[in-house]
Amino acid sequence: MRIKIIIICCFLFINNLFGQKNTTEIESISFQNEAFFVKVWGFLKYYHPNVASGKFNWDEQFLVQLPLIQKANNKEERGAVYLNWINSLGDVKKTNISKMTDESKYFTQNLNLEWLENKEYFGLAVAEKLKFIKENRYQGKPFYVDKEGTGNVLMINEIEHKKELYPDISMRVLGLSRFWNAVEYFFPYKYKTDQKWDEVLPEMIGKFISAKNELDYDLAMLETAVKTDDGHAYYKTNNTVNFFGTFFFPAEVKIIEGKAIVTSLPNDSLSKINDLKIGDIIEKINGEDISTIIKNKLKYLNGSNSKGKLRSTYMYLANGTNNNVEILLSRNFHELQKKVNRYPYDLVYLNTVQKTKYKILQDSIGFIDMAHLEMKDVDKMMDQFQNLKGLIIDIRNYPRFIPYSLARRFIKENKEFVSIVEPDLSFPGRFQYRKRNEIKPSKKYFKGKVVLLVDENTQSRAEYSTMLLQTGDNVITVGSQTAGADGNVFDIYFLGTKSLLTGTGIFYPDGTETQRKGVKIDMEVNPTVKGIQAGLDEVLLKGIALIKD
Repeated sequence: MRIKIIIICCFLFINNLFGQKNTTEIESISFQNEAFFVKVWGFLKYYHPNVASGKFNWDEQFLVQLPLIQKANNKEERGAVYLNWINSLGDVKKTNISKMTDESKYFTQNLNLEWLENKEYFGLAVAEKLKFIKENRYQGKPFYVDKEGTGNVLMINEIEHKKELYPDISMRVLGLSRFWNAVEYFFPYKYKTDQKWDEVLPEMIGKFISAKNELDYDLAMLETAVKTDDGHAYYKTNNTVNFFGTFFFPAEVKIIEGKAIVTSLPNDSLSKINDLKIGDIIEKINGEDISTIIKNKLKYLNGSNSKGKLRSTYMYLANGTNNNVEILLSRNFHELQKKVNRYPYDLVYLNTVQKTKYKILQDSIGFIDMAHLEMKDVDKMMDQFQNLKGLIIDIRNYPRFIPYSLARRFIKENKEFVSIVEPDLSFPGRFQYRKRNEIKPSKKYFKGKVVLLVDENTQSRAEYSTMLLQTGDNVITVGSQTAGADGNVFDIYFLGTKSLLTGTGIFYPDGTETQRKGVKIDMEVNPTVKGIQAGLDEVLLKGIALIKD
């Protein structure tokens, strides 16, 4: 009962502290004290033997201790709060943790604990305590994290609080703290974010606190996930769905050469009703320039690189909350002002045509569509293709399987194709290399040329599959930058809601990164406005030309 009363008082203190300030005032606060507290709370959660083993209600500790830090007026008072708190957690025994003898086994670019020894902020006694905990960290089975066979972490044993769409300030910041620390210690690509992860924390604390309603709160969580610069960082709630709109434009739009151009018409009937054609260039939507719309939405677009962020631009450009939209488009050098109907998703994509899994093109060239090919098709297909001049494998999509059986036909000897890192739970923030993945050759070797087609739709399994196929002796990769989001994903939680995030780091055997950069490309070919308007697949045509040469 006493603990409940303390927590209620903490709620009231935190909410009163910020409730009297307007949004502008809140955004002008640096929140450095709160940010340091969140970092200490997360560090103790995963490092302190008595906390990491699950002996404390750690969310409760957050709610009790944060107000005490906020009331501290100077370094001495702040240091006293931290010292009392750390001492209350019990003794930390000196242990004999083995030193990192073979550095080649570990990936340490994410390991950043120098802040623990910030004597100017914490004072000498606290800094030394934190350093001692790091050096004598918990070595048993962690209470809050586990690991799957794939190497992904599992966030476990988190308290399920009462589900609220718009919780109190203290609970909102607690949710941010959970998420931020999970990224800090278990996201393999933290070191590659555009904005330093340390700088994200105080900024987003301000936005979580100043959120005026459910939508603001959900958008703050979405923005935090997007700041990981990870194409896997998918966050969706009813509020975010409604914010972007549930009515869909009856055409797919891509940004090509800086222009918003119609590239696909998923439903012929709807495109005819609305007089939309492939190659139409959209200049304005509801009177607003395309560049302005993109600029305003960019902080909510997940992606590892600019190509990835713009990949699904059409969903944010012309979709909306009502069933029609005013557009200004350019067609054959003439401008047209049109009102276009928007429809539910299922209606727009109702008549999607089933594409061919594989076929023979001109001049003895085979074509494989990885979006539709199934593992059971490979042997029969390759028996038909065995004597062809070359193959084109289209991976501008999401494959149904990882094509080991296909890649084996393109090599004569064992080949390594990937180096993987996964979290080291004995030292949160450090990652360890797994044994490199290797494939063995098939007895049926394909002697012809192989061309892989890639673009920004090549993500995750598609990028992994590309790396696998690139081991081939006569393989050329053609296209443009891929999504740069490779590796298995794990669930990462705020408070009652979750995002996805990449959990394992994927590299080429020579150490070349794939995250954010994408896979290696031998010949860069980008679609052009002229090509789309002429109905050409310029990337495919380049692949055909390479095999003919």
